[in-house]
Amino acid sequence: MKTVVIQIGNSDDKLRQVEWSRFVDSVRQLVEEYGDGVHFNGCSNGSSPWQNACFVVEASDDNLDFIMSELTRTRAAFRQDSAAVTVGETTFV
Repeated sequence: MKTVVIQIGNSDDKLRQVEWSRFVDSVRQLVEEYGDGVHFNGCSNGSSPWQNACFVVEASDDNLDFIMSELTRTRAAFRQDSAAVTVGETTFV
């Protein structure tokens, strides 16, 4: 299992509020369906000048490849240039 941190944002204001909401929901559905456990998901404060969201999930190697390809497709569908993804091993101490 890999730990995957996905960060998306709308700091360039390309997305109207309803589009941002749909983008976040699309990513949330993706990680809930293909992740092997969602540890966290959250968004920036509603009064923040920037809109950001973060998801922390576990994923098998097979699911990780699918999540990455679907995340690429999803962010392009919402006219986003990038999404930040960190993949790593979790160590319990």
